[in-house]
Amino acid sequence: MLLTFGGAELLAIYNSFDYNIEGAAAEIPTVKVVLDRFDSYLAPRTNELIDRYRFRSCKQSYDETTAAYIARLHNLANTCNFGDEKENNLRD
Repeated sequence: MLLTFGGAELLAIYNSFDYNIEGAAAEIPTVKVVLDRFDSYLAPRTNELIDRYRFRSCKQSYDETTAAYIARLHNLANTCNFGDEKENNLRD
């Protein structure tokens, strides 16, 4: 039903998915598997370099409280893939 109402473009995306698992018999994918594939296909992609640029160029606005600014920095740092260095980058 989803593919019927989604139209030709959605059907083309569906047909591009690879549902075969190596060594397993070919089966019709479950609705959950199909929806998971669409979720990962349609999820916004992030660019680590751009995210780090946004983090490092972030400035506190005049009317922004310090707590709000720190919260915004934490949110920006979440997509930067800093790993163990996240706290050091936030501090600096």
